[in-house]
Amino acid sequence: MSGSTLRNVVEHALTRHLDGFGEWFPDGFDWQQLCNDAPEMVRRLVVGDLEEEDALGEEGDLAPELDLVESAEQTFAAAYVGALAAIALAVEDERDPDLLVERLAAPVSDAEEARFTELAAESLGVVERSLAGQGHALDEESAEGLAATLTDAAWPGVDVALERVPVFDPESEIELPPAVRQVLGGVARVAAILAAFRWLVLSDASPS
Repeated sequence: MSGSTLRNVVEHALTRHLDGFGEWFPDGFDWQQLCNDAPEMVRRLVVGDLEEEDALGEEGDLAPELDLVESAEQTFAAAYVGALAAIALAVEDERDPDLLVERLAAPVSDAEEARFTELAAESLGVVERSLAGQGHALDEESAEGLAATLTDAAWPGVDVALERVPVFDPESEIELPPAVRQVLGGVARVAAILAAFRWLVLSDASPS
């Protein structure tokens, strides 16, 4: 997979599917609540102890020009779509990647939503810890192992997609504090893992 092919597929996916993202994203994970929690996650990283919360003022003290919730929402949506596009290129599937992304970005059936919800509830934390180098090694044939492999494959697409997010734009003059960058990076990672779950649900590759 060439870099130009990846960029073309990701950018086409973003153009086609980023608007209206909330209307087709599976209901089995509250992505907006994750984004709403971004300021508190940054605060915890900076302070280290919620009891010291008063040591910080408003979230804008960390990055005055940045709306953390809005930036987290933009990060999540772009990362999810970018990951879907990269997965469509990486998997062994005879369908055209753009057509495959169309299917991945379509509203899910009741059965697909139930399986997606199950994976998000039971496996998201396991995959997150594994990708962070924590926890035990994953069985490569398990749902978690497959999702971790797909997330790794998807990450170049996430990087391309995040260039559309103002705070990650290569031309941006915003200097992200380390805690903010860490939280937004974590939001992108969750989105990529969930994109991997979406593929597993669609392909029925995930063990029940």
